Amino acid sequence: MTRTALRIALIGAFGITYLWMAHQAATVSSPNALVVVTGFMPLAFMLLTWTWNSRARWPALAGVAGLFLLLHLFTQDLIDKIVWVYFIQDLSCNLFACSIFAMSLRPSSEALCTRLARMARSRMTPLVERYTRWITYAWALFFAGCVVLSAGLFLSGHVTAWSWFANVLNLPLIGAMFVIEYLTRLWVIPKAERSGIVETIRSVAAYGQHQTTATTPAGEQR
Repeated sequence: MTRTALRIALIGAFGITYLWMAHQAATVSSPNALVVVTGFMPLAFMLLTWTWNSRARWPALAGVAGLFLLLHLFTQDLIDKIVWVYFIQDLSCNLFACSIFAMSLRPSSEALCTRLARMARSRMTPLVERYTRWITYAWALFFAGCVVLSAGLFLSGHVTAWSWFANVLNLPLIGAMFVIEYLTRLWVIPKAERSGIVETIRSVAAYGQHQTTATTPAGEQR
């Protein structure tokens, strides 16, 4: 197994474990402290990544450390309200993903899927540009729909149904979107003009690396 494949497998295993623990926490009355800690791991990762790339790195890290200490002091309160932690994280992730796709559809911007396709293949036909723009719309609407359904289920008191949707069906639904998009691409785009799965994955990885580099303060890049 290559290093890249191993990394993907580990990330996938972690993601599945986290989502299953989130589902368990949302559907039991008294989750244990380990579940609470696990619930904050995605938020902790995002905060640490943001602070590490911040121009005020050390003050920001000190602020995050203070926040974690405060959370530690109120562990029991968090255990009682852990389902809200999972709900806020799920809602935030879907809102963030929706905004990323939607903001790229502004007249002054290039659609995100178009940008990714251009990274995979520098030469693009008008057909591919139109298709990738519509796919960007589809992804924005998909995540907007997740926001509406998640909030509707949770706030209406259907917590168990919300947990099944947000924690168990979330990744399969995203995977289904990828499959539907790929099958649509095979039908709409001629073979000579479309990118394959490997090229798409590489362009997504390259875009993510580019975004990380762009947020690194000047003078700290190696």
